[in-house]
Amino acid sequence: METPSPDERHPVLRRVLAPLAVLASLLLTLGLTAAPASAHDVLISSTPADGETLTTAPTEIVLTFNNDIAQIGAEVQITGPDGTVVNEAPTVTGPAATVLLTGEVTSGTYSVAWRVTSSDGHPIDGTFTFVLDLLVVEPPTAEPTSESPSPSETPTETAGETASESASAEPSDVDSATVTETAPATEGGSAGFDVPGWVVALVAVGIVGGVVALIVRMRRDGRSGGGRGPTA
Repeated sequence: METPSPDERHPVLRRVLAPLAVLASLLLTLGLTAAPASAHDVLISSTPADGETLTTAPTEIVLTFNNDIAQIGAEVQITGPDGTVVNEAPTVTGPAATVLLTGEVTSGTYSVAWRVTSSDGHPIDGTFTFVLDLLVVEPPTAEPTSESPSPSETPTETAGETASESASAEPSDVDSATVTETAPATEGGSAGFDVPGWVVALVAVGIVGGVVALIVRMRRDGRSGGGRGPTA
């Protein structure tokens, strides 16, 4: 009598084990292929954070990953509200990628696009945004003081001062002219009435001399007439 084989004794078991073997093989294959994919690095934080609003402009942007990333192939691009790129090339140190901002930044929304090489050799990328709401500080307005007249008042006051000075100067000129003209008149009057003494003496001597000469002449004429009387 022949002994039946195990497969002949358990046909149901054989039908069940065959599909299980196929399923196990598929799960093993999927597990091996999914393991590298699940090992990709991820961005765990950024400074500034995604969606953060800043009131002062940052000098740098820092991206931090869960593992050290490759220094080769790192790219970060920060685009301002006007579409201008405002950053330098990134610097990778361990799990962090740092980029410095360049140029003048303004208020608005900034977009950060990054692409790095994961520690497993696969490239990863992503994007996030932040907002700049810069405070504009207006310079203080200087209030006019009484010592500093406004521009509209300066010409009027200057003209008034000039007119006052001119009015004050004119009487002085008139007074000076009056004094100058009066002085010669006074001197002329003094010269007409004040006769020097020597002039008076000279005139007196002339008068006396004339009288003496007249008397002498009259005497001579009398003597001459007496000597020529009528003859008999």
